[in-house]
Amino acid sequence: MSEARRERKVVTVLFADLVGFTTQAEQLDPEDVEAILRPYHERLRYELERWGGTVRAWRQATSSTPRHGFSPQRP
Repeated sequence: MSEARRERKVVTVLFADLVGFTTQAEQLDPEDVEAILRPYHERLRYELERWGGTVRAWRQATSSTPRHGFSPQRP
């Protein structure tokens, strides 16, 4: 068997929070949640691709962020 080709790349990951969305989504059917998110995803994809980005996947986070938020300098 041959080894899988490895390639090192620099990537950027974008995390975005829609304020109040979780509370709203908990009261809605999944189809309604999708209908609300679709225009947001379409616009975000458009803007990212306009600047040379690529959207590989949309993910829904299920955990909370630490109170201090994310900082690449924090250990």
